[in-house]
Amino acid sequence: MTTMITGGTGLIGAGIAKRLVNKGEKPVLFDIYPAYWRIEDIKDRVTVVRGNVTNLHEVLHVIKKNKVDKVIHLAFFLGGESNADPLAATYVNCIGTLNIY
Repeated sequence: MTTMITGGTGLIGAGIAKRLVNKGEKPVLFDIYPAYWRIEDIKDRVTVVRGNVTNLHEVLHVIKKNKVDKVIHLAFFLGGESNADPLAATYVNCIGTLNIY
């Protein structure tokens, strides 16, 4: 079984990735701006893919290539980020979520 985590190197995503690794999984961490420092201790036991949840073709390609059968969707814009760029926040939060569904 392969789990993909969108926003996978964010604070919550990295924490979940560590739990999955401890259970023997090799999760796919899908993130537009990977924060490699958050996963330094598990970097050899995860697959990091730089990608954008608003691009359905990217999402589907990663799912197919890595034989993903479960997705934990954590990619989102929140607070200051969404206030600074409401259009980008709308795309990520709405279209990105629709693409994962």
